[in-house]
Amino acid sequence: MSDVILASLPASPALQQAQVNGQLNPTSLISMRDIWKTYQMGTEEVHALHGVSFEVSKGEYIAIIGP
Repeated sequence: MSDVILASLPASPALQQAQVNGQLNPTSLISMRDIWKTYQMGTEEVHALHGVSFEVSKGEYIAIIGP
């Protein structure tokens, strides 16, 4: 059996600023803000995500699906 090692990484500057500004919900396990994803398909751009934000609180179940 292998040992599990948990590491803590330093927060990004954007996360640190959100914490300072009080923009984070302390009960959220996952907090995503203003997510964008654009795919290039030939000469066309496909906007898969356009400013999506969400939070996942303790006890909630989520499913993320896609290719």
